[in-house]
Order: sequence, then C-alpha cells, then structure tokens
Amino acid sequence: MLPPRPRLGRVLSSLLRHLPEQLPPQLFTRFEGGTAAMDRLRAEGAVDSLTATLPEAEALWLAEELEARWERVAGLALDPVCWLVLPEQLWVGERPVELRLSVGIEGLDSVGELLWEEPIVGEGSTGVLTVDPVRGDEVAQQKVAVRVWGRRGEQRVVLRAVARLRLRRPVPMLNGLRLIIRDQSGKSAGRVRVVVGGEAGFTDDEGVLELQERPEAGTPVLVEGVMAGRLRGESKGGF
Repeated sequence: MLPPRPRLGRVLSSLLRHLPEQLPPQLFTRFEGGTAAMDRLRAEGAVDSLTATLPEAEALWLAEELEARWERVAGLALDPVCWLVLPEQLWVGERPVELRLSVGIEGLDSVGELLWEEPIVGEGSTGVLTVDPVRGDEVAQQKVAVRVWGRRGEQRVVLRAVARLRLRRPVPMLNGLRLIIRDQSGKSAGRVRVVVGGEAGFTDDEGVLELQERPEAGTPVLVEGVMAGRLRGESKGGF
C-alpha cells in the first residue's frame, strides 16, 4: 500500500501534469492564485520538498482531499509511481550499519529493470546501504535513490524515487539512575530501546530511562541495537 507521503507526491505530480489538459484553459485564467501555486510546484524538487516536511497524517488527509476534489472536477488520472521502503531514521553507533532497502511500485503493467544508485548495492527489488559511523555533532542525512524501468500499456515508463534517511548517533549520559539518550545534535531520543548490561527498556518521550540499579564501570550501552558506548565509572556524565 502506498505510504502517505509518496501518495501525496503522486497526486500532486499527476495533478500538475493532467489537470491543465482536462479542463478548458479559460478556467485557469480565473484563478491566478491557484495557477501560481501550481507553477511553484512545477519547480524541480518542489513536490518532494513539500511532502517531506508534512507529518504522515497530514499528508494522507491532503492526498485524500485532492483525490476526491479532482475526481469531482475532472476524474483521476494518476501516473505510475515508485517509492522507497525504509525507516525515517537510522541509529549508527561505533561500527558501520547495514540497512536493507526495498522499493514499492504502483501503476505499471510490467516491471523491467531496477537500478539502485550509489552508495546502495543490490539487484532486483532489494538493496543494501552501508552507513559508516556518524562524525561531528551536526544533523546527518543520507540520500538514497532508485530508478525503475517498466511499461504501462504500450508506453515505456522510467520512474525514480528519492528519499533522505536521517542518521543519528546515540549519545548516552548517566546521572544517578537516570540514563539520558540524545543524538549527536542534542535531540532527545524518545521511545527507543536501550540495553544496559542485562537491563533493557524503552526511553520516555524525553529520552530518559530510569534504571533499577547503577551499572558497573565498563558496562556496554546499546541503543536500537547499536553500540553507544561503555560506562566509565563514577562521574556525573557516566561515559
């Protein structure tokens, strides 16, 4: 099933392409604000930038509203689409992490070739991205993309899906029995799974896990399965 953001992107791109052909030109001259908005969305990358900033619930609502209104005015004419199936963020600790990616496709009668763009390695509908440890304290992202060749009826179609994966390095701090998890930019790591020695649990919305007892020095801390560091012993920070 098409996720909310790719669904909205598909509706917007298809609308920009087909609606001017479906309606008489004189209708567009009556709505200068609407045509100006459409012109802005035609700029390269504008649709992707818009959909990437919207929460999924809002993207779904907007896609459904546009589809319903378009259907009433002229009838839906949705183009084929492909999208990347991947998490919104990836935790990367002290070692490189491999992430398996897949691609979803809708609207094609047949699929020919898939080409994963570097640095993804793969054949067919599955690719593997290797992410090195995150350095520095800035927000980090990894651009990923795939191209799909296929057919819709007698027409040959080339599709491309692009996404940006947020990379987060866990930065743990121990204050008494409170283990605080943030990422390299200082943003709290809410609702992530943490393992400290033999104790495991999930942080709260503020990135805090209340421990039952203070771990010993050298105890490893794992966040979402990746190594975040080891306890150094008695200190306010703890790492």
